[in-house]
Amino acid sequence: MDSMLQQITENDFLESNALILFSEYKTSRNFGIFKFNNNSYKLSWQSDVSKPIITQITDNIYSIGIDLNFAIIDFKSNQILLNLDFFSFYYYTKLLDNFIYIVTELEIIKVDTMNFKVVKIISLPDIFKEMTVLDDKIVIQCFDDRIVEISR
Repeated sequence: MDSMLQQITENDFLESNALILFSEYKTSRNFGIFKFNNNSYKLSWQSDVSKPIITQITDNIYSIGIDLNFAIIDFKSNQILLNLDFFSFYYYTKLLDNFIYIVTELEIIKVDTMNFKVVKIISLPDIFKEMTVLDDKIVIQCFDDRIVEISR
């Protein structure tokens, strides 16, 4: 992966001319610069336990998520294609069948890879535990052992 996330100081964050990808400045304890080729975006986040998760979507398109924030960036055109704020914590991103599945603590968000628009939001009855991909469906298990099935 040619993209890079570099952790920086708060002062470096404030002095940087990079575009802000996302920032909850009042509660942020961590600061970073997300770089690819000659383009840079700065971000900040609160969690000391979790680190931002970067997922390569295509050669020049990457997603990054942490805490309650998620974004998809096209580094070739230097555009933010999608920028979401969540109500529950981001877990990870899964690419499947020309869709991006954004997994949060209480929702699964399905995004089309052709236009980067949210296609569907699946609310979970309890906290996400596990995702299993089968031939014709995706099975989501929650911590209370309830199951949610999503057709592929």
